[in-house]
Amino acid sequence: MATVHTQGFHEEHVTHASGTSVVEAAVGLAGVLLAILGLVNVAPAYMASIATLAIGAALAFQGAACQMRTGGNAISAEFTAGLAGIVLGILAILGIETAILLPVAVLVFSGGLLLSAGSSLHFGAAGATAGSGSHILCGVAGIVLGIIALVSSASLTLCLVALLTLGVAVAVGGNTWSHRFVRMWQR
Repeated sequence: MATVHTQGFHEEHVTHASGTSVVEAAVGLAGVLLAILGLVNVAPAYMASIATLAIGAALAFQGAACQMRTGGNAISAEFTAGLAGIVLGILAILGIETAILLPVAVLVFSGGLLLSAGSSLHFGAAGATAGSGSHILCGVAGIVLGIIALVSSASLTLCLVALLTLGVAVAVGGNTWSHRFVRMWQR
């Protein structure tokens, strides 16, 4: 009886985690779209701030999904980075030190991606390595862009480029998307 309950519990978590992958991809793609709009000069400061909120939410969803798949009680780096990014995005929308908060949010997101890059490897999905690799590459790129944005006069443009990169990593780096991508190339 306990085994049946455990299997049902596992199936419920897998179903919910797959649904979350679609949500994190959609919210990550919204962040990408907002960053692109900012780069083409459509209210760039607001677009960067709202993209920060979107990418923060996507990371929080991704971290929560990872936590559900493992059944662990510890809070993941992605979830923490996502929540911190949401707070930083809200403060940036309010106009509080936007030139500092947006690069800091980029650094927080990048650090969260780097710290959680290996966590998808122990799920056994075929695309876990691809998702982990994109997290590492985009995390390193985000750190470089975030540091340059903190000391540069073109910080908003650099933040928008970093948010575009990080949004793609979050949207494509989820286990469901990377698994489908790897399966497509294995045929």
